[in-house]
Amino acid sequence: MKLNNYILICFISLTLLSCEQTVTNIELPYLEQLVVNCVLQNGDVVDSLRLERTLPLLEKYDEDKALVKDAKVEISDGENNYTLYYQNGFYKNDSLIATSGKKYSLKIEWKGKKATANTFVPNPVEIPELNYTIEKSSDTWADWYNLKVYCLIKPTKNVVYNSGWGSSYHGSQSYSFYNILREIDTDAQGYCKVNFLDISFMEKIDSTNIKKFLKDYLFILYSYDVQFYQFYITSNNGRSGDEIFGGNSNNIIWNVKGDGIGLFIGRAVTFKSY
Repeated sequence: MKLNNYILICFISLTLLSCEQTVTNIELPYLEQLVVNCVLQNGDVVDSLRLERTLPLLEKYDEDKALVKDAKVEISDGENNYTLYYQNGFYKNDSLIATSGKKYSLKIEWKGKKATANTFVPNPVEIPELNYTIEKSSDTWADWYNLKVYCLIKPTKNVVYNSGWGSSYHGSQSYSFYNILREIDTDAQGYCKVNFLDISFMEKIDSTNIKKFLKDYLFILYSYDVQFYQFYITSNNGRSGDEIFGGNSNNIIWNVKGDGIGLFIGRAVTFKSY
């Protein structure tokens, strides 16, 4: 019996070894598309449109292979057509300045592929008086005092809002909260509460020291074309950081159409010191 078992094990092992093959140079089918990344911010020259192409699924990302440097790129504001030229990784036109209230259309052609998109640049929102609250919370180890800075705004139709802060103390870095406000998010009086800063202290701070502390901060309010909302909530659950393509999601909703994916979006920005 033992001999028969040994022979059976050897036979199975030989069979499995004979089936083992090394497969190389696999090519999976994929759809080559143009990848667009462009934010039109009010008052800024359009000089940072990024254009790449998708690479084969099993191919490691290579910037030189992905970058598209010879496409025909055109942006229209309804009155004038601007041809963008490639330079140092981006397409630009020094004569094109994004203007609040204007609509823009994008057309790209490259090797038979065509991609289009439309957006508008919202008007910047004047940030009214900033307010703050202090909320006490406790855990097993200590009491915490949460300082929250906010303002109330009346939203505009077809515009969504995202807020953040900057500080020289923090290296002039901006931080966006993981929320986005729409017209539907208003209260009974028609206002949206915009949160800018939420920070905790171990000890309670009086109002005089709070005001001194907040003088170091610059508060930021972004107003986006409403199309940005669907991108934001589908790109890594809205936690995409500062990079507009920072999230990993299988179902990101873009506004670029045709043979392309990506975002071509209008944005206005407002800054406010305490």
